[in-house]
Amino acid sequence: MLKDRIKVSTETEGYGNLTLGSAYTGYQDFSALGSGNIKTYYAITSGSEWEVGEGTYYSDSSIFSRDQVFDSSNNQDHIYTSGSSVVFVTYPAIASVYLKSSSSPVSGQYLYYDSENGYDVRYISSSDVENATSGTYLRTGDVYLDGTVTYNLTGTGVTTVDISNPTAAKYIIKAEYNGDTQLSECLAVSKGSDVFITTYGLLYTSSDPLVNLNARMYNGYINLEAQAQNSNTSIKILKTLI
Repeated sequence: MLKDRIKVSTETEGYGNLTLGSAYTGYQDFSALGSGNIKTYYAITSGSEWEVGEGTYYSDSSIFSRDQVFDSSNNQDHIYTSGSSVVFVTYPAIASVYLKSSSSPVSGQYLYYDSENGYDVRYISSSDVENATSGTYLRTGDVYLDGTVTYNLTGTGVTTVDISNPTAAKYIIKAEYNGDTQLSECLAVSKGSDVFITTYGLLYTSSDPLVNLNARMYNGYINLEAQAQNSNTSIKILKTLI
């Protein structure tokens, strides 16, 4: 969690947790992060000593724990706060992502990191992702990812909710109706004019499953079919084509 302009004093002495004091003029105190035990990045200055790391703000006690030190004037270890120290929220270099000043990302680009040159912008090419066009699936290795599709089953008849052209597919299915939810997984494999499916991991909050699944082959495609128990059932499908 990060928030702008959080900077407070502390009179705590030692290497451990800090009791947070008042915010400096023009700044917020740590309560701006919210309630609970909240992780954030921090920096401490105490005289000429300094420390940057990740810690936890405990809102019920205004205590701040120094969980992990990223860098400090004490050889990357906790410094000794000697009273009248300053604690503030920061975005440390080790956690930051940045572009070279001459570059700005556009569609089709991604960030690449190497230890010598830092982050750079590179273009996605056909050697990275095949068939990455609108309305088609992405191919990475031997697995085809086809995304998530949502259907509204307006009636209780059989509805074709998905069509797949490879010979095998895996589905994760979520159905919702009137506050009830059904989750399941489904494997489908075809051979010639036949398609075989198995469903597993079936979980539902209603007295009966909301949706029953079946499949058939049509024009060389696997047709996954759903039959809702109630009209206006929503069904969402995450599909992996194998």
